[in-house]
Amino acid sequence: MDPDGGDLTIHALIEAQVAKTPDRIAVITPARSLTYRLLNEEANRLAHVIVRQAEPADLPMVVGCSQGAAKIVALLAALKAGRFLVSLDLSDPPARNRSVLQLLDARVIVTDNAGLALARTLVEDDCRIINLNALPEDGAVDDLRLPIRGDALARVVLTSGSTDEPKGIMQTHRTVLFGAVTRNNAVHLCSDDRMLMGTSVFTELWRPLLIGATAYLFDFKGDDMNCLRRWTDEGQISALRLTPSVFRQLVAALALSDSADANSNRNFFPSLRVIEMMGESPSWEDVRLYQRYFESECVMINCLGSKEVLDYSIYYIDHGTRVGEGTVPAGFPLGGATVTVVDEEGKPVAQGTTGEIAVKTPSMSPGYWRRPDLTNERFRCDYAQGDRIYLTADRGVLMSDNCLIYMGRQDSTVKIRGHRVDVTYVEHVLDDLPSIAEAAVIVKATAQQDVKLAAFVVARTPERVTERDVRRELAERLPDFMIPSEFVFLEEMPMTAMGKTDRESLRLFAAVSQPHIEPAQSPHTLLEAEITTLWGQILNLDRIGIQDNFFELGGNSLMAMQIAARIQDRFEIDLSLSILFERPTVEALAQYVAEGLHAPPESRQRVAPGKIRKRSIN
Repeated sequence: MDPDGGDLTIHALIEAQVAKTPDRIAVITPARSLTYRLLNEEANRLAHVIVRQAEPADLPMVVGCSQGAAKIVALLAALKAGRFLVSLDLSDPPARNRSVLQLLDARVIVTDNAGLALARTLVEDDCRIINLNALPEDGAVDDLRLPIRGDALARVVLTSGSTDEPKGIMQTHRTVLFGAVTRNNAVHLCSDDRMLMGTSVFTELWRPLLIGATAYLFDFKGDDMNCLRRWTDEGQISALRLTPSVFRQLVAALALSDSADANSNRNFFPSLRVIEMMGESPSWEDVRLYQRYFESECVMINCLGSKEVLDYSIYYIDHGTRVGEGTVPAGFPLGGATVTVVDEEGKPVAQGTTGEIAVKTPSMSPGYWRRPDLTNERFRCDYAQGDRIYLTADRGVLMSDNCLIYMGRQDSTVKIRGHRVDVTYVEHVLDDLPSIAEAAVIVKATAQQDVKLAAFVVARTPERVTERDVRRELAERLPDFMIPSEFVFLEEMPMTAMGKTDRESLRLFAAVSQPHIEPAQSPHTLLEAEITTLWGQILNLDRIGIQDNFFELGGNSLMAMQIAARIQDRFEIDLSLSILFERPTVEALAQYVAEGLHAPPESRQRVAPGKIRKRSIN
């Protein structure tokens, strides 16, 4: 199949497959299954209604169905009706969904009974709602066969940029098909395969259906890992596409079932032959887990891509792959892609030099929906070759063998205490700690108009791992300014519908959370109370125990200097910065100050616990 030629469309190729294998199972969800014939007929019934009711055709059609079979029916119907579509999660905040509909100027929403009430709260008077579950049973089910070109838009996918304003990335039938076929060829996907994937990844949904295989649709956001494990096992899944975050949770579920024998080398899922990692960069610890828990015949693949160019780089991992340090390679160009690393002027840099990753590929997007300025900024003309090149805003290094190493986003660096810190790198180091199963690091603003790092971690053995343990491990690998100021221990990472770490939820949590603090011990003396109040002002915390470590509460050397200066002014004693490092608790520091004041412990006035309030220290 060569999607780069002619006017092939997604739905036409699926219709051709329906003619070949009408009774083969096409889609399986936890609720139902569809044969190729039934999927096609249900999509046709909806497509006929769309053509009759939905105008104009040059605006996107919004699909807001619940995750599952209804969604893929609606997506296929939209393409058959000659519409290009936008997939909308109706469970997202209503304000965001309304802004999306306004941005798109959408006039039609296709939903089902599960999403009907929410859809009605979002639409204006000029927007029509079509309920998939209310279609006439005697509606036409024949193929429409409308004249649609391969370069026609198939989808606009919304992503968040560096600002809150979403951007719409356009994808044509031809670009989606080229990406799907290229990835199928890379893993030798065939009609006998059973491929499990998330329900929200548009380009992946068509991969098994183009070749007569079976798509298992799993809701990574709504279902648990035991369900995923059971599905993968009982469904004899042969191809699994997921994010590293989901992979780690799946392995954790496997490890629990294997806990009866701590030294077991049991391998799971004998039918599984390929694990495709996508959406996030895996760590070498993920590779170790794969090599321990999965069959030697199973291959792990690290894919690097973006919505603008789909997957453009691939790296194959097997049981013979030597586990390294740092970042798992992104690998080598995929499917006719050309990958270069360029400087700020767009010129190629020498091998081994970090720069921006630039990509040329047949699966390249036409650009951004109604954003010619952004399109011209990110999609440049390669004058030497006479074609387009996409600047990814990702940093990378090409090694001497042309293997690409992904170094994180250009905008993932932040200045902390005058040092430029790569947040992605800190996250990788956390991921590689033996005690940590999964980690995510975000940037959090402070009350002092500064920024600090907040780490969300899932421990391998929560009952045995403390924040102090993690800090000690990090201190052996990172300078102090790169160690997160806050740690939040989670039972599991929140997930988006795509199976990625839900960083927006983490940001919202961090905005209102206090750092992890051991149970507070109230001050016993007025001196301890005064120092506790001072720490609270500098650290912007309401609750501090006298045995809490200043640096583990988020303090740093700059804050320590403020503490030392304020104490010297208040008590007129010498207090060097080194003393605070040696005595990092209120209790120990108060003892030092008391000794400096020559006040015997028995002369210190006692105070009742719980009576402390913030006040200014003049």
